Parts: sequence; structure tokens; C-alpha cells
Amino acid sequence: MKVWSEWEIARHQVAISGRALDGQGKPVPGAQVNLTVVPEQFKARLTGAASAARDWATRDERPDRTVARGDGLFFFLDLPSGKYTVEAMMEGKDAGGKRKKIWKADKAVSITWDAEGNVKRAVVDLVLAADREPKRRSGKPIRPSL
Repeated sequence: MKVWSEWEIARHQVAISGRALDGQGKPVPGAQVNLTVVPEQFKARLTGAASAARDWATRDERPDRTVARGDGLFFFLDLPSGKYTVEAMMEGKDAGGKRKKIWKADKAVSITWDAEGNVKRAVVDLVLAADREPKRRSGKPIRPSL
């Protein structure tokens, strides 16, 4: 008996790529990169995937979430056409090592596909900056109690 197996070549395309950088242009390895605004078609895909995976909420790598590599690079594959917002975030301590600090950046991008099935990739560098401290109406910063 002859066994026949047919292989199909799966071709993935990078739809969004970029780098997570600090204010001096150095890579920020380990930055969490999320797609925070996505088209309805992609939301439906995420809903289906989330319902099939018990650990969905805690995964570092998902179609809408990734972690910047050691060189700060990140990418998202095979996204449908539409408008997206890409957000990078990194948590850490201030210079004194006492207060929790969050560095963030976000940017809106659009993805399109041509008639031949090729994606027009969006390339984005996200320069992470520290979130501003919340202020009272008096203009004085609110200091969290530690």
C-alpha cells in the first residue's frame, strides 16, 4: 500500500514590525507590545482563539501580543486590512529603585493587502517614555504611598 502525503507551503507575512526603543534610541528588550485597537474582523479571530485557550489571558505571545526581542525588534504576522494601534510598555523601578515606573509608547498604523495577496507592511519605532505622574488640581504630583 502506497502512502501519499501532500505538503502545503504556508507563507506568513509580516504585517506590522518595529522596534521598542528608549529615549536614547537603545533597544528595550522584553517590552510588552500589544495591538490595542484592531478591526472587527481581527476581533472576531481573537474571540475564537481566546475561547479555545485556557491560558489566553496570561500568554506573552498571541496574535495581538508579543514581547520585544533582545534587539528591541517585534512583529505581528498575517493581520487583516484595517487600522491598528500598536502599544509598547515596560515596567520597572525608578532610578532609586523605590517606585514602580511604567514606560509607554503607542502609534496608529494601517494595514492593506494588494490584489496579489501581499501585505503592505507597517514599520513603526516606538520610543518608550515614562508616564507622567498624575497631578492634583493644585498642580502638585500625587505621590503614591509605598
